[in-house]
Amino acid sequence: IAAASKVAHPRIRAELLGVLASRNATEALDVILEALRDADEAVRVAALGALGQLGGDDVLERALESLVSSHSPRERAAAEKAVGTICARSPDKPRCARVTLAALEKAPPAARGPVLRQLGRLGGPKALEAVRAAAKDSNVTIQDAAVRALADWPDASVADDLFEIARSSPRETHRVLALRAYVRVVSLASDRPAERTLQMLQDAMAVARRPEDKKFVLAALAGVPHRRALEIAESALDDA
Repeated sequence: IAAASKVAHPRIRAELLGVLASRNATEALDVILEALRDADEAVRVAALGALGQLGGDDVLERALESLVSSHSPRERAAAEKAVGTICARSPDKPRCARVTLAALEKAPPAARGPVLRQLGRLGGPKALEAVRAAAKDSNVTIQDAAVRALADWPDASVADDLFEIARSSPRETHRVLALRAYVRVVSLASDRPAERTLQMLQDAMAVARRPEDKKFVLAALAGVPHRRALEIAESALDDA
């Protein structure tokens, strides 16, 4: 199958790369890596799909190279998925973040969004520094990707950033994304005192503009075992 995937018609080569992935043929990784440079886009996309299924930390840089260098939206989407799958499987998330940050420095504007989104899934102080800077970029596409990266963050280190976006962003989409992400990270298990968590949720209620967002905050309050949570919920009984 690996041999045929090098010489068959491009459409068939793409199918055969998918077969290698479905057979968990890790011994064919060299063939898959070679196919990343194929002249046919469908073959490259199939190779990225296979790489995501079979590759480990050792091929992450190659997947990121495809993500950064691709000019095709379809290929870039396949590369983003491959990078995300490899990093999700990796036991060394800090290394994934370092390699992804290095790729961000080389990425052209069109590729920065997918790389920023990946950093949002990985987290970490250095990644947060880069995403915060991108959130102030003059390019609205990069800015949007940075806000979405913050909204996907795995811990509450972005709580203040999210609250500020929810409070003051001129774009409703960003306000809603940030508010919901803020409530999510505030609700994560932590050693924060319950009173502080309640205050943060009360702040979220104060900046929520839509009924559905207020409902989202109320649902989070139900998970805080404190009398003040009940009082805050009761205060919403008169809301039409």
